[in-house]
Amino acid sequence: MSQTKLSSRYQGQFAALQETAAAALEQIFMQSGTVTATIRREGDVSDMLAGEHTPAVALSFLNGVGDQHLVLVSADLALQLYAWMLGEAEPAADLSEDHLEGLQEALRQVAGQLQMAGDGNPAAFDVDQLDAQVIGDAAELAGAVGNAPGVSVEVTVAVPGGETAFKHYWWSAQPDGKDSSVEDNDAGGAVGAAIDVQPAQFGAMTGNGNGANGGHNVDMLLDVELVLTVELGRKTMLISDILKLGKGSIVELEKSAGEPLHVLVNGRKFAEGEVVVVDDHFAIRLTHLVSPRDRINSLR
Repeated sequence: MSQTKLSSRYQGQFAALQETAAAALEQIFMQSGTVTATIRREGDVSDMLAGEHTPAVALSFLNGVGDQHLVLVSADLALQLYAWMLGEAEPAADLSEDHLEGLQEALRQVAGQLQMAGDGNPAAFDVDQLDAQVIGDAAELAGAVGNAPGVSVEVTVAVPGGETAFKHYWWSAQPDGKDSSVEDNDAGGAVGAAIDVQPAQFGAMTGNGNGANGGHNVDMLLDVELVLTVELGRKTMLISDILKLGKGSIVELEKSAGEPLHVLVNGRKFAEGEVVVVDDHFAIRLTHLVSPRDRINSLR
């Protein structure tokens, strides 16, 4: 896909979802503010990346329509974002694995909210093969990306304490540069098409010497099975009252009709949702996720 088409698509999507992005900022980082995006450059991604300031945190992922994304956040901003997520007054001095995991979780939540709010192709907001690394050398990052035409976007976040910004690079992961997510029809619309994409490969990159590459690795936990429970409601009862229960007894729960149900993972609240029916089976549609701080703490 050409840089011009990428720029046009980015501008259209952001204009439609700008309010959702601001709402996600307030919910995830507990900061009320505005979000704006400005396309700064079009051209070869590796050339644009070569001039970036480091150290920085690079969040790379592939979406469901064959686009490669790279979000580049300065080390200072990454520390501040994590402090906001946890409600801490002051950011930490050095980056750690916890900061990388926290930023990945925040990105997933933002993408999820954009996916629910958008009326286009939801696959455009999929976050697949998400990886976070500390970059100490911009030239090394540029070499890992390779030659690909794309766009560079500066995303500015304005909060009561001031303004801050990060970079978002976007390019097609298709080898021929075509957008395989859609095929134009005679009416000017689009129909889905099967795609077979390969993400840009980011090799091992050195950190900035502050221990960001050490610590625990959450990838080791991804195959661990957890029990997910949907809780209709709770009630505290005396043993004497429980012993009086029999067939046909009615136990009135504390939750009012219409309230969202709690979704628990290993006994800890993970989300809220509503009951739906899928192929004659009950299911739960998630309507709200708990704060990133609680979700991160649940992994400890």
